[in-house]
Amino acid sequence: DVVAQEKTERILNEKLAYMESQLGRNSEEPLQAAGAIVDPYTGALVAVYGGRGATATSFNRATQARRQAGSAFKPMVYALAFSRMDGDGMPLYTASDTVPNRRRTFENTDGWRPRNVGGKYSKTIPLAAALASSSNIGTASLLEELGGARHLVDFADRMGFEKRWLPEELGLALGQGEVTPLEMAAFVGAVVNGGRRATGSPVLIARDAARQIPVGALGGERPVMSPEAAALTRELMRGVVLSGTGAGIRGVNGIEGFRGEAIGKTGTTDKEFDLWFVGGTPNYSSALWVGYDTPARVGGSASEVAAPLWGWWMGGIHEHVDPRPFEGPELEFRRICNITGKIAQNGCLGIRAPFLPGTKPTTMSKVCAKSDPDKKYVSLWKRRRDAKRAVPPSPPPRRSGPSTRRRRRTP
Repeated sequence: DVVAQEKTERILNEKLAYMESQLGRNSEEPLQAAGAIVDPYTGALVAVYGGRGATATSFNRATQARRQAGSAFKPMVYALAFSRMDGDGMPLYTASDTVPNRRRTFENTDGWRPRNVGGKYSKTIPLAAALASSSNIGTASLLEELGGARHLVDFADRMGFEKRWLPEELGLALGQGEVTPLEMAAFVGAVVNGGRRATGSPVLIARDAARQIPVGALGGERPVMSPEAAALTRELMRGVVLSGTGAGIRGVNGIEGFRGEAIGKTGTTDKEFDLWFVGGTPNYSSALWVGYDTPARVGGSASEVAAPLWGWWMGGIHEHVDPRPFEGPELEFRRICNITGKIAQNGCLGIRAPFLPGTKPTTMSKVCAKSDPDKKYVSLWKRRRDAKRAVPPSPPPRRSGPSTRRRRRTP
């Protein structure tokens, strides 16, 4: 799509330069980004951004560069859980099922003891809240219940990831594997299109010399998860945008972002070296990485940097595109407690969670998960606003122009 490609290059070049001006350059190299847009229904690659200064013949970061995905990889764990079926063909897990969320040393590891960003813990956490809040311990606990990293590697292999870059250890749940933006965009494509693999191929169609064998991205790809699993994963990723770390796609610093229906997940690796936002709309699936070619601290988290960039990008891409809803199996929604997964009481800190008909919780929670905001952390954009307010106003400039004093007459 020539229009989408031109918009991608123009918007990301412009907004990446703006973001660098706000963050400051923390490396001798320029701040870079890489992104890919995939049509989830055909599997075709719509647009690709290889980075600032990239040319058609240069190294393309979107398709060739591999970086750790951080928490952007977590939706894979939840998609794997929802893909586990019972004897009646229904998912074994629901969005209200809970997993442990207390800090602990995981068994059968070399003493691995992850922590939750922000230091928030609870006895348990439901799956819907675990993804929205990007709980490290909750996600790792879920993968542990599912049988470990080997199952996640096999699942990712079916999705189109190169499995040799994915370590078979529990840390894979938190994004320790190395991926490309194109692989991540293709995964979101499968979530959006009802569970069929999206290849992200740049080839629409090809024929042999006799023009008899069409080959390429167009056409139905094989299912990699059920429509029900895809729909539940999609709605958990919508929760990230509605009440989690992905709210920045709507815009920051007074610059409006994407306002339409969207799903997504942020990812920030250790020391803020790699920032991700992977997401989708009813029209497109996409992924965006931000960082330096030689790893260095970017100066903000994915929710502060990658999410707004993705929102500005998608806002431009969707200009003059007819809105459409997400499609898939019928779902019901219920507000559940962020600790027990049962129906939230008045005053509870809860989250909107999706359910297949007949699977939503029916009992009220006995535990009130009251809000406990992290008072230690102040967002990048709030810090900048506060800094501007703290600067004393400059004195008014002295008036210039002809003097108003009366000149003495000389005889």
